Amino acid sequence: MIVVGWQAVRLIMGDIGNPVMPVYEFVIKTIGEASGFPPEALDNWYQSYMVWCLGISAWVCAAMFVGIFGKVAARVVLVGWKRYWAENR
Repeated sequence: MIVVGWQAVRLIMGDIGNPVMPVYEFVIKTIGEASGFPPEALDNWYQSYMVWCLGISAWVCAAMFVGIFGKVAARVVLVGWKRYWAENR
């Protein structure tokens, strides 16, 4: 979880990219085509702010995902699949 969370820091330092950037670019392109604005109209401080926020949020959410499923996997290994499901019920 810590290693995946560290990727948000690496994003801020500029070592890696934004994992949701292709999706964000597709949405911006679709909105631009639907609105009839030229592509340069959406290039502003708001777009760069959203790229940073979405990138940091994606890495933090990925870290939480890894942490939660890591706890589940550890419990399944410790007590077994059937007992894990019995505990959850």
